[in-house]
Amino acid sequence: MSGLPEREVWQSIRPITGQHLARPSPLKDLVSADLIRWARRVHKIAYMPFGFLESLQVRGYEYLPLREDPSPILAVAHKKLHDVFLLEEYLAGRPLERFHDLTLVAQAGLFSGVYAYRDIMPAFLKKGLLRRPTIALSHQIGKILKDLTETVHANPVYREGSDIPYDEATFEAELGGAAILGLEYQQYVKFAARTTLESVARVQKLMQERNYLFLILPEGKYCHDGSIATLQDLTSFMAFRRKRLTIPVAIAYDELCPDRTGRLAAFACTHPALSPPQSRDDLPAFSQKLQHILQQQTPVLSSHLLAIACLQQPEPFSLSQLRDRFLQHARTISNSDLVQDPGLCRTDYLEERWTRFLKRKFYNWYKKTPQGHVLLPHRMARFSRSERTDHDLAWNANNIRHAWRLLGFQDN
Repeated sequence: MSGLPEREVWQSIRPITGQHLARPSPLKDLVSADLIRWARRVHKIAYMPFGFLESLQVRGYEYLPLREDPSPILAVAHKKLHDVFLLEEYLAGRPLERFHDLTLVAQAGLFSGVYAYRDIMPAFLKKGLLRRPTIALSHQIGKILKDLTETVHANPVYREGSDIPYDEATFEAELGGAAILGLEYQQYVKFAARTTLESVARVQKLMQERNYLFLILPEGKYCHDGSIATLQDLTSFMAFRRKRLTIPVAIAYDELCPDRTGRLAAFACTHPALSPPQSRDDLPAFSQKLQHILQQQTPVLSSHLLAIACLQQPEPFSLSQLRDRFLQHARTISNSDLVQDPGLCRTDYLEERWTRFLKRKFYNWYKKTPQGHVLLPHRMARFSRSERTDHDLAWNANNIRHAWRLLGFQDN
């Protein structure tokens, strides 16, 4: 398993972050007081009832360099909004002797009211008499998000086609135009290009002069099919320029098996470091290797196996048929060397996940008929299109493309 520790080494991170963020905080000499204050807030929100995380299991912290060593690049697979809370927990829970302060690049919308206007506010609020109060509220949310992102030494990057629209109409409709950004379209395009270059330079300076860890989500997006997308060039470029190790962290959520308040069990697998590229010619190969590792080390969870079982099962089917296929897949994975939820080898755990799936998800998507259960396509079509481009079963199955062969699953 490429030198990874045994599956029993998974550790629950919540008690550790609780200890590190207690008052007085052991982190007070390592990071700013503002960052600790924000981490406490996010930590509380993460586990609130009807919140985001039920638990976080981590493995591989020992692959992070010691604090006196050069800081690494931390490349984390990108999944969903929950990543904000998972990353706060993962970073706050690091062993103190391996704790570097951090910097990152973040989507430019987080530094203004754009993210709130584009990704939070419903479309009907952006029209007519409601548009003005919606813009005002977006500005207020933007101030909070900007404070948070700047506290973690984040720097804005403007992505072409998203943060930099291709035309003025999109600039007005999606980003709120000058009312949100204070600039006309052509002025904004020039400003965005200049600011992105400045951000990349600033991150390199912080890595070099202050030994900050560089946290990056190398896909640059989470709006795809659930597998690890083609990586953007910035990770390999920074590794080459700064000659820093890159540490891949593959994450996964037990999305189809939430607890009764909707919270998810999360997993983060840290992989041994990759050496930096030696020349510019090595950058594409480096990106491909990093993408491969992030896919291959994605932990296999019950949700992934349930999704594949559903997609494989000919309709109509009985629950007993679906359950048997799920348990069979769990046995196959637990007998393999794939990174996985250690609970997959326990019958009681699998039964509990099966029950959760039926109560929280299955009956939203399937209808019982005299012949058996059949899919309701219009129900399955309801998914978060800001996070993914496939429905929830396909998205979860695609998380573990590397396990398809073992499970006899074919992509249709």
